[in-house]
Amino acid sequence: MKQKHLVLLSGGESSAIVAIHVAKKYGKENVLLLNHNIRTGMEHDDIKRFKQEIADFIGLPITYANIDGIENPDDIPDQFDVCLSASNGNGAFTSPNGMALCTAFLKTKPFHDFLHRNFPPYPELFTEHTDLIIYYGFDENEKDRVMRRSGLLGAMGYKTKYPIFRKEVEIQSTSEIGIKPPSTYSVFKHANCIGCLKAGLLHWYVTYCLRPDVYDKGSDTEQKIGYCIHRVTRNGVTDTISLEELRPIFMQMQLDGVPATEHQSDKKFGRLLRKYQIEQCNVNKPCECTE
Repeated sequence: MKQKHLVLLSGGESSAIVAIHVAKKYGKENVLLLNHNIRTGMEHDDIKRFKQEIADFIGLPITYANIDGIENPDDIPDQFDVCLSASNGNGAFTSPNGMALCTAFLKTKPFHDFLHRNFPPYPELFTEHTDLIIYYGFDENEKDRVMRRSGLLGAMGYKTKYPIFRKEVEIQSTSEIGIKPPSTYSVFKHANCIGCLKAGLLHWYVTYCLRPDVYDKGSDTEQKIGYCIHRVTRNGVTDTISLEELRPIFMQMQLDGVPATEHQSDKKFGRLLRKYQIEQCNVNKPCECTE
């Protein structure tokens, strides 16, 4: 079998740069672009536009590995639906190993199912496939993610490569080839779901301001599951805080003119929160949802 080069096209600019690099280096006929479609409204329309323009530029279709094989993005459950279904009354947004349930069911399981169907793992651990290389768009600041992904997939017999991390790519932005990066980057630092369950308070403040419908569903899901996404320190005590408890704080922050964008200093935003009696919290967490 001729070697295949599988690019995880997440919808972010980094993975798109990797896709362009791999297609140029190995020929598009040897490349697969794999993505997990996200429910309409939870993934910005401009991310969908961006992915399609990248695929058209390369001259390849996007192969989708979706939860339960669902094709229509309008029918795909969102991150809250998945957690409600999968939590089974356990009162958590994460599995026992710490992985977010939404990541596990919307991305990881469909990805592994795709690999097992098309490139079955060898029965012997660490026996490497010679017919497949999997590519990610991790950068030089994501060494931990590179090591973790290499180890996890390596144990299944799959080889991974990270052209941006290794500084092998030819371009730094898709703007260089005439494709505008997703407009979401003007507000968000990533191409994750809006209302990301792995994100910190800054992301959820922006969500409160710009997508109150998503914020409301997140709050409703917390109440149904009986578990809070966030932990903060108030009056010297660290405990969970619900989105409903955060609502009046975010409302006042919005009235006070705190900008609704992730492109601001984490430290400054953290200092602002102290004005609202939040002494310590996860302001911003790195994207961990790429699979």
